[in-house]
Amino acid sequence: MRELLIQGCAKLVCKCISPYRLVARIAKASNVDLLPLAYNQIGILKYQNEYLSGEQHLWELLGDVLGKQTQRAIIDCGANTGNVVIALRACFPRARLLALEPNPVAHQSLLANTRGLDIETHAIGLGDSNCTMDLHVDATDPTSEHASLYSEVSRDLHRKDGARAVSVSLRTLDSLASDRAIDSIAFLKIDTEGHELSVLRGAKSLIARQAIDAIQFEFNEMNVMSRVFLRDFYAILPGYAFFRLDTGRLIELGEYSSKNEIFRFQNIVAFNEPTVRRVLSVQDGLPGHQ
Repeated sequence: MRELLIQGCAKLVCKCISPYRLVARIAKASNVDLLPLAYNQIGILKYQNEYLSGEQHLWELLGDVLGKQTQRAIIDCGANTGNVVIALRACFPRARLLALEPNPVAHQSLLANTRGLDIETHAIGLGDSNCTMDLHVDATDPTSEHASLYSEVSRDLHRKDGARAVSVSLRTLDSLASDRAIDSIAFLKIDTEGHELSVLRGAKSLIARQAIDAIQFEFNEMNVMSRVFLRDFYAILPGYAFFRLDTGRLIELGEYSSKNEIFRFQNIVAFNEPTVRRVLSVQDGLPGHQ
């Protein structure tokens, strides 16, 4: 009798209160913030490691799509001390790998960490022109991944007033590719703390030829400081298909929608037309995609 009464009360509650309101009430009573949980369901705020962020899944997927034995160019822009480019070397043992890091202290660590791995390292950053700019580096952590060309990133986001300005060299990707005899790029990873759009503006020739198969970039609070919207990436990458990385999967974003203008940590990948067809074909063959 008691179980029947409980079931009856539960049915009555569900009829009177929508599931959303019920969850909201429970969360409020439990002092639980639902927003981070909701973000996590769509691949946002998963910065703890490459597995959770979905980067490992992307690299493995690209191995199937591009071929693990590809000898084409793969570029890590904003390589810092080399964690990602070393992982990429393991995924693509024969690829031509270039690691770009403008922070001179981080670049020295990059050189040491990648010695013997056949990785080209360059003490430069990428941008929309060949120039020098000030990189704002945490004085207490000179190899910090949060060094940025925007002083607001250190001051306003990370609440650090001790950043020092270091003059660094920037190149356009078009000019670098020309100088290094690179006709096409299999994979471009960009992690430049708010400067990602400028990197792509310096690659207009490559983009116009759809000569970059896959482009991974971060989209987060840094873009508030650089005044860049996701819409700007759609505009500069016509013909590319956009996905958000998530643990073990890619979330297709489809055509531009303002609902995806979420300035919290996430990784986006854009594929050119030939590559996205292969990506979707491979994904359809994976367990859970039948």
